[in-house]
Amino acid sequence: MGGKLSMFSLEHLFELLNALDRDVEIIIKPKTKEEKFATTQVLLATTS
Repeated sequence: MGGKLSMFSLEHLFELLNALDRDVEIIIKPKTKEEKFATTQVLLATTS
């Protein structure tokens, strides 16, 4: 796969993550006034 996810739809990616016992959460919010452009981020939450 080489780090490329272009062969997966978002729906399929979410299903794979759920199958790995991972919750998938999408948060949509306005950009801050300090930001020139809106951004897209993927965050990995870890628990201790």
